[in-house]
Amino acid sequence: MKRRTAIPLVQPREIGLSDAVVLTNAKIVDHLTPSAQELFAAAKSLNLSISQGTTSVQLLLDEVRNCISQEIRK
Repeated sequence: MKRRTAIPLVQPREIGLSDAVVLTNAKIVDHLTPSAQELFAAAKSLNLSISQGTTSVQLLLDEVRNCISQEIRK
């Protein structure tokens, strides 16, 4: 994961892709469990809602508690 910033330096042909492929926005990310993916999606959604002023902080805290308690039960 230390070399993930070097991904755009890879030549597409080196990894079996066409020269027309652009890797400037390519990224390598750590694997996330399905529950972690759900948590990040919920956090992103709530962050957007908060930035638009449509969600209270209490709702955010309730959602985080819910996700954490579901994770603990697994």
